[in-house]
Amino acid sequence: MKFKAATIGVLLAGLAVVGMNHAALAQTLGERVTVLEEKISERAAQAEDVLGLQFNALVSTTYNYSINNPSSDDIGMRIYNTDHNAFDLRDGVLAVSRNKDDEPFGFAIVMDFGRSAVQGNGTDYGFTDTSDNRVFDVREAFLTYKTPLQLPGGPISLKAGKFVTLLGWEVLLDPLNEGYNDNVSLSLLSGFSIPFTHTGLLANLPFNDMIDLTIGVVNGLDNVKDNNNGKTLLAGLGISPTDNLDFYIAGTYGAEDAPTVQGGAGSPTGLLIDGMFPQLVGVEGGAGAGSKTGILTANMFLQATDRLGFVLDATFADVSGGMNFFDDGIDDGLDGVITNGRTGANWYGVGAYALIAVTDKLQLTLRGEWFDDPDGVKTGVINGATLWEVSPTISYWFNDHLLGRLEYRHDESSKPLFPAENGQTWRGQDVFSAEILVTL
Repeated sequence: MKFKAATIGVLLAGLAVVGMNHAALAQTLGERVTVLEEKISERAAQAEDVLGLQFNALVSTTYNYSINNPSSDDIGMRIYNTDHNAFDLRDGVLAVSRNKDDEPFGFAIVMDFGRSAVQGNGTDYGFTDTSDNRVFDVREAFLTYKTPLQLPGGPISLKAGKFVTLLGWEVLLDPLNEGYNDNVSLSLLSGFSIPFTHTGLLANLPFNDMIDLTIGVVNGLDNVKDNNNGKTLLAGLGISPTDNLDFYIAGTYGAEDAPTVQGGAGSPTGLLIDGMFPQLVGVEGGAGAGSKTGILTANMFLQATDRLGFVLDATFADVSGGMNFFDDGIDDGLDGVITNGRTGANWYGVGAYALIAVTDKLQLTLRGEWFDDPDGVKTGVINGATLWEVSPTISYWFNDHLLGRLEYRHDESSKPLFPAENGQTWRGQDVFSAEILVTL
């Protein structure tokens, strides 16, 4: 259930109505919450009619504990949930939108606070504190237009601005589209193999109830401002042959290398590691400036029974050109050839999920995945690494707005990448995570 537009005054009015109801004193906590939700929803609907806007919000707080007991307090090879033995504001999301069936134009603005804002997702529009730590980030900001052109599945529509990627299965926590994923931690494939956002123009063509195509052009991967003069193609094809089976194939292809790199023209093509998000870089007039990156993802969802679902998630990526030099930006003597003389680079992986709805409120999820980065492009490891993980998760919806989850995750790597006690790094890692997620 989504929270429609409501001002603080509306919320206080709802609280006052419940507070003045003497009969509520004898009610249980659950009954009182239900009454409050009904009052707020009633006032919110009235506010939406007046303002014409829809407000959605989400807050996720997690606690993570690594059995490795890392002395650095860092949990290795994670994008989010990276702090050992600590509570973390995984994300705070606020979305403002207007998208009515009887209106051709619409828009949405989605803003991140917390860990998602700190990590960023390809924007130049975030805000930082006095210590240069990011505290706010614009995840999405786009306009939509339903054209007069009609297909059997509906009108052809356009989207322009910054928006989340079409690639992959798991998403950034999203109250606008009820995207909450099925595990606490983000998968390896979503965290390392695909981008989070794009900036550009998309066209959606709903051919019929079975086939839906989205195609467009964007600046690149996780960048609002393009880092070169080339553009990137982005497309996604959804196929639903039956009511319980869905396929989605998405891909992106284009020049993603910057035309310059520190060291000037004529220096070798390099790999610049920037935190957890390594980026390919080229040289002015060099091979890197002309190389292309292609990423292809394929997803399948099967609702086998009313209580059992299965998901498959696969990614393959290829980078062309003469990328065979590693530069981590640190003068530590570790720069050098990362691909044993081979030009170009690849990364690829596969994941599988089993989703068991024990009851309408209780769900069990088992995720397993394997990810290979032979050239170290995404993990930042010289000559690459292979990782796999398995994550069983228990999820429970206390009501329409409150979700609790417990996860155990075991990671393994072909190289010792996971921080451990006494400054060591191990090949394995075991992490327990808990999450409370509220969506309105």
